[in-house]
Amino acid sequence: MSKTKYLYTTDGSDKIMVIDEKQWRQVKTISVKFKNGAKLSNINELEILQKEVNQYASQELVELQLRRQKYIFANQFLKSDVHLINLETGVVQHTWDMSHLLSLQKDYAKQKGGFYDWGNDVLNGIAYNFKNDNFILTGKQ
Repeated sequence: MSKTKYLYTTDGSDKIMVIDEKQWRQVKTISVKFKNGAKLSNINELEILQKEVNQYASQELVELQLRRQKYIFANQFLKSDVHLINLETGVVQHTWDMSHLLSLQKDYAKQKGGFYDWGNDVLNGIAYNFKNDNFILTGKQ
């Protein structure tokens, strides 16, 4: 069950819409951009990060100063990056290159006698498990 009163959604552009879950109306639009001002277009999967970083969090997350700030993870459709976005400013704070996962999947598909379609085999799902301090990334075909 959600501990927040908002739903975060995107239309696949550079926008994240904030929806009040009780009144089911949009209360805010966040324009997402990189630190240089360029838009982060084709936003696809979203994973909210609201919990404070605890003593067991990875050093990387601690260094990103996530304490008492709300962030959301997102990927771009047809891209191999996962982005960390500050929900207050809309600025991408960090980007992880996940292209090595796609390469592993391509190799696995070849081993099994299949093929890898770079246009359709993409990253799609993001989940973060605070208890274990790890991500779960999924894809689709």
